[in-house]
Amino acid sequence: MLVREIAEIIKAQVLGTLHNISVEYLLTDSRSLIHPQSSVFFALRTKSGDGHFYVNDLYNNGLRVFVVEVVDEDSSSKYPDAIFLMVDNTLASLQTLAQKWRTKFEIPVIGITGSNGKTIVKEWLYQLLSPSFFVTRSPLSYNSQIGVPLSVWQLSEHTDIAIFEAGISQPDEMQKLAPIIAPTIGVLTNIGSAHQAAFTSKKQKCLEKLRLFSQSKYLVYSADDAIVDSTIKDWNFDGELFSWTTQKRAASLHFSVVELSDRNTEVSFLFNASQHRLILPFTDKVSVQNALHCIAVCLVLNVPLEDIATRITNLLPVAMRLEVIQGVRDCVLINDSYSSDMNSLELAFDFMARRFRSSGAHRKVAILSDLEQTGLTSNELYSQVANLVHEREIDEVIGVGAGFVSASALFSGVGFSAYASTDDLLKSAYLQHLSNAMVLIKGARSACFERVTKALAHQLHATTLEVNLQALAHN
Repeated sequence: MLVREIAEIIKAQVLGTLHNISVEYLLTDSRSLIHPQSSVFFALRTKSGDGHFYVNDLYNNGLRVFVVEVVDEDSSSKYPDAIFLMVDNTLASLQTLAQKWRTKFEIPVIGITGSNGKTIVKEWLYQLLSPSFFVTRSPLSYNSQIGVPLSVWQLSEHTDIAIFEAGISQPDEMQKLAPIIAPTIGVLTNIGSAHQAAFTSKKQKCLEKLRLFSQSKYLVYSADDAIVDSTIKDWNFDGELFSWTTQKRAASLHFSVVELSDRNTEVSFLFNASQHRLILPFTDKVSVQNALHCIAVCLVLNVPLEDIATRITNLLPVAMRLEVIQGVRDCVLINDSYSSDMNSLELAFDFMARRFRSSGAHRKVAILSDLEQTGLTSNELYSQVANLVHEREIDEVIGVGAGFVSASALFSGVGFSAYASTDDLLKSAYLQHLSNAMVLIKGARSACFERVTKALAHQLHATTLEVNLQALAHN
């Protein structure tokens, strides 16, 4: 999008000469600057800081387009090549721009909100849908007033389905996020006690979250919560309610749940006049509930039941994303061994860059598996990966998979080696000699990179904490 278009959309007063600069990246954190020639910085005012303080540093690092609320009196002489887009509220302008961007895409968009489980449901839906669709999703837990517009901006011509989460802590916040996401399919995970102090009742909080789905075609939710169920049915939703239950309640879908072992849960249900059976790879109540939300969404999207059955047995925990671990030989490990796509790779490199200086590591190393379900040709994909590696100043790349093996010529200028499989990497002597590095371990689930993490992680001994309750009572 051209700067001229952005200025018109956010109704900005332009200070400086408008050039035909094309903007690809929205920047709200000065530490994340990578593409100064194609980025625009929104100088946000938050409780923890003011983005206007970083204009000078960003300008000196090549950035030229700024959305601001104020400028210095000597800005024209101090920043002669800058384009300042003056607005009353930079956050509102960021949201307005993202809302406009969303209107360009007529695709299924899944909007998720609730008190808990938003990120897990989003990531599990991604795992279930990405083998069949190019999915754009919220990075990490980007569900705030700032995170939602940054998430929606990632929509591209390649996107088949989008999944965005929205979180609120106060009344009247959701009405700002709803038109930005504009979900066609809504998912309400649950209504719990989080942020309850800001609301007069559970019902009020439920109604506030439901604002996200006012224009949706479908709404997926659990009818097991009587307050949520009655609130939704009284809400006069114009779309189709797709409720599910594990109890004897009126709902679109009835699940029968049986725990098979200490690791698996069997779920059976009737759908399209046929009985179906799925095996979930966990037994805890919360995970089962989150998985049932995902199954219901997949049914709304007409995902074949045989695909759901195959994929759901491989659902992975989300807690392992971007876990920092102490490694052997003075290495610091960033474990992201359950996800592999371009968006999450950029985020992982950004995460790595922010922690590198304080880590004491001498260099940055990335162990990456082949990226899956990107919608790009192999040459396009690995050219983008190579460009990202150079931009983020990664010192060494170890690629695993046929894609990396065939793309070795693209990684000239950095240390590069490629292995056909994870087994080949583990059998080599490479891991035994890796030292004094910050190591990003990032791979698709099929690569089984948890074995790489285990090989490089510093092994800790168990620690026992003994508490003398009698002494505590005496004190």
